[in-house]
Amino acid sequence: MTSITGSGPSTSVVIPCYNAGDFIARSIRSVLDQHSANIEVVVIDDGSTDNSLDVVKSFGDRVRWATGPNCGACAARNRGLELSSGDFIMFLDADDYIEPESLSEWAARGSDADLVLCPFAIEKGGKRTFLGRAQGRDAGSILCDWLKGLFTPSCSVLWRRSFLCGIDGWNPKALRNQDAEVTIRALLKGARVTVASSGLGVYVQHDRPGRVSKGTSLEVVSSWLSCFEELWTLAQAQSIEGLRQCFATQFYLIACYAFASGVDEVGQRALRRARDLGLNGHPGSFSHRILVRILGLKNKSRFARVVRSPLSANAMAAWRYVFPTGRGA
Repeated sequence: MTSITGSGPSTSVVIPCYNAGDFIARSIRSVLDQHSANIEVVVIDDGSTDNSLDVVKSFGDRVRWATGPNCGACAARNRGLELSSGDFIMFLDADDYIEPESLSEWAARGSDADLVLCPFAIEKGGKRTFLGRAQGRDAGSILCDWLKGLFTPSCSVLWRRSFLCGIDGWNPKALRNQDAEVTIRALLKGARVTVASSGLGVYVQHDRPGRVSKGTSLEVVSSWLSCFEELWTLAQAQSIEGLRQCFATQFYLIACYAFASGVDEVGQRALRRARDLGLNGHPGSFSHRILVRILGLKNKSRFARVVRSPLSANAMAAWRYVFPTGRGA
């Protein structure tokens, strides 16, 4: 089995894998190519039915792996958290990858931090769009950025392992927007944050079947709302300027998505949450506001889903349509 050796801060990279046989080798190689870093690789196969596990095994003792029934991405990440031993930990989706020599820089930046946000690019159709790094000046502004859709994907987020364990890791109840849930919860619980200026994580966007985090069912959309209701309960103890408004807008986004997905009861509940937090009118682009006035929010959201299919495929795409100034992907 792989183990961490050497001096300096150590990093465990956990790769949850479900039917990612076409991609997982690239992700693993990108970690093994981090020659200057003190690392271990832990792959959790979440009940794959393709050749994923065979690909993982082909790396021999350079990779620690475990497999079991399909329990979802958050459960797989938490299993990896249990098996890892590094000072820091990173969660790399099986279709994402990192550029060489990134991890050593990120771990060095984390000496006084619980959370390191790092540069990233989005890759779609083989083409990259570089989106830089988090611009928040402090934990409060970064928290508001995440609620506005200005997020950093997990391929460019490094955690202090002891801190993540202390907040109970990933939330298995989160079936959608899982990165946001764990990061916002961490920030609300006092995570110390720093921003790295070099290295690169590559977040690959494509449509693969069977990804529960991209579902539109009642269960999935309800979990999204319930998780953010719990986060708002936690946030009420904070005195961060603009936080209430950011949560109100997030609930409005969930309402738009729920209506677009035909889950009207969740949409109504989310919209009530937004109104209870003081959201007036309909935020977003001029065309969005005009169409809502004509069609109503429910019908407009469904119309948007038909004419712009990304709305039904990705929560951040929904944000970009309704709030086109956001940087979310």
